[in-house]
This record gives sequence, C-alpha cells and structure tokens, in this order.
Amino acid sequence: MFESVDGKIYRYRIHGESAINRVIKKTGEPIISSHYDVYIHENRLIYAKDAQVRDDPGTRFFLHIIPADANDLPGHSHSRGYDNLDFGATNCVSRSDGKCVAVIELPGYDISQIRTGQYRPYAGYIHFLSGKPPIWEGSFDFHQ
Repeated sequence: MFESVDGKIYRYRIHGESAINRVIKKTGEPIISSHYDVYIHENRLIYAKDAQVRDDPGTRFFLHIIPADANDLPGHSHSRGYDNLDFGATNCVSRSDGKCVAVIELPGYDISQIRTGQYRPYAGYIHFLSGKPPIWEGSFDFHQ
C-alpha cells in the first residue's frame, strides 16, 4: 500500500502473522506502550493492539522522527525540526489472531527521538486543528 505524505511516497508493509509474532516475541517489551504497543525491529516500527476495539477509518497516526543530526532532514522538514511520517488507520490490518498491526519503515538516518500517537478525528480535520487532545501519544528517546 502506498500513501503520499508531504509529497513523499512511503511504503507500509504488513508481514505474515507468524513473522510478526516472532518479531514481537524476540523484541520483548514495546518501546511505547499505550493504546497501541509500538515495537522496533531492524529499521521498522511495529504498531500492534487488540483488534476488538476498532479505530475510526478516518483516524490518522502521527509519527514524528527527530534525527540525531538536523542536516539529515529532507528540505521541507527543516523548519519543523522533525520528519513527518503520519499515516492512516487504514494501514492497520486486522489479523485472524485478533491483533491489528501496522509496520512502518523508518528513514535510514540516525534517529534521536520518535513521537507518535493517534489524532482524534474532528469534522474532517485532525486534532491539532480542533484543539482536542490526541487519542493516545508516546515517545521514545534513543539517546537516553
């Protein structure tokens, strides 16, 4: 599945259930534990949760990557100070084992911090325009 964000194309790959289960088991504890558990494996983030609670298909995830070196940011991201890799809830696939999973490839540069969560839908806009807090959010600092 492909999605354009800020004029860039990102590929979100959903892997087989047994492969994801092995990675989660091998990885151990999530780097972020909230509405979704977020794991890191190689150069990918894995978002996983119980699929019994469905997300609104209009819900978007925010994924802000802060590089160790600001010079690694793409040109349009310099003013923000982070790389914006937001993606839609439609990228989460419900599986037969009752989990909802999305696998997101990370950029190839050294990452200092990840900030992620889920925007609350609001009349076709995302939460920062509505003034409402996100459904959930979390961060992970690689240099602590």
